[in-house]
Amino acid sequence: MKTTKAYILTVLSQLLSTCSLTVFAILPDNPTTLSLPNGAQNLNTASNQTQPPSLNALPSNPFDYQVPSSDITVHFFGYGTNLPASYVALCLLQAANTATTYIGQDESMGTEKYQYTSGTVRLGLYPSISKDLTWGKWAAAIRGITYFITRYEVMRMRFYIFEGTFTIGSGEITG
Repeated sequence: MKTTKAYILTVLSQLLSTCSLTVFAILPDNPTTLSLPNGAQNLNTASNQTQPPSLNALPSNPFDYQVPSSDITVHFFGYGTNLPASYVALCLLQAANTATTYIGQDESMGTEKYQYTSGTVRLGLYPSISKDLTWGKWAAAIRGITYFITRYEVMRMRFYIFEGTFTIGSGEITG
């Protein structure tokens, strides 16, 4: 399955939404206006003085997420402590940016280990030795990871990437 740039833009949009949760947590207590680029609506912090909306309770550990419109399932497990959402989002943005560079080719990622870092957070990816993990499949997995952190919690975790019943990669988010 080929992944389009529109698909990646959807993932990036979800990541930016995650970053916005962090913005409200660090805003000053006095009322100010936050100006957003590209004609986005301005936000008045006076009406947003509370903490960001709480995320839902964690899913079972382990938890499998079938990424829509793909053959990829991300198997999450080994949940740990919470991590800074902005750092995790930046790691996922780096990974998505790299994937979009190669997305049209949809070639194997090989067996090289990949690391994306921001602040104290590291996203590690370990393709399987079978070389079945392609950039398009990694992009789908990024979408699955983004779903998890936007739906549940931004935390330390480990994951496997499955295509059908075959493990094609593994990884972790640490900090």
